[in-house]
Amino acid sequence: MIDVEELKRTINIRETVKLYFITIGRYHDFLQSYAMEIDKERRNWSWRNDSLHASTAAQHEPIIERICGQWFGFNPNNPMHPMRKFFNEHYR
Repeated sequence: MIDVEELKRTINIRETVKLYFITIGRYHDFLQSYAMEIDKERRNWSWRNDSLHASTAAQHEPIIERICGQWFGFNPNNPMHPMRKFFNEHYR
């Protein structure tokens, strides 16, 4: 059974990461690094390029976590979310 709260957190983290990459002008890198594919037989999702995802996540996610603080994992579209503020201040 799906843990709904964990699913929400996962989606929120991915949206936060996406917003960060848009802000720094590297959305294409996000698309390449976070692309997923499904194994239809097992109904299981995985990263399309696991090593690229791992290296990108290792490089950028600690920065994103520092920006977000306790908000990491919460909806980045909330106007009070630090990533939303970061986006509004830095995106041109």
